[in-house]
Amino acid sequence: LSEARVWLLLVDVNDNAPEITILSLSSPVPEDSPAGTVVALLNVNDPDSGENGQVSCELSGEAPLSIVASSGGSYKVVTSGALDREQASEHRVTVVARDRGRPALWSSRELVLEVSDVNDNAPVFEEAAYSAYVAENNAAGALVLRVQARDADAQPGMGTGLIPEPRLP
Repeated sequence: LSEARVWLLLVDVNDNAPEITILSLSSPVPEDSPAGTVVALLNVNDPDSGENGQVSCELSGEAPLSIVASSGGSYKVVTSGALDREQASEHRVTVVARDRGRPALWSSRELVLEVSDVNDNAPVFEEAAYSAYVAENNAAGALVLRVQARDADAQPGMGTGLIPEPRLP
């Protein structure tokens, strides 16, 4: 009976695509959030070793958002510009994670960020000025003039009201 030592060198094959886990998603986010506001935290893991397990992430889609790498496969999705609920009430972006293997493997996850309204728009009247003829013998409480204003803000309680001027004696 003889004994022999055998040394094996195992070479990893790129057989695993990166896995994206959404740890948190802050949605809705107020439209007045400053640039740099964190809206999502992600973790990306690729169990392959070497370059096959090295991962980079990017965002695909039109939105004022960017992705920032942290340590240990963690990423933050942050606002990179102004949000305007009146222009877009939600943003859809795709997180794409790609490894450095040959051929590269990738995976993706969609993020949907809703934008909540703040009272940032003044009401706008349909006409710049209004005038009305009022008969001298008009009955009290009779309709004299109807005006209409619109407010782009959507939240209840952000409506338009008129404050009557005091009556002259």
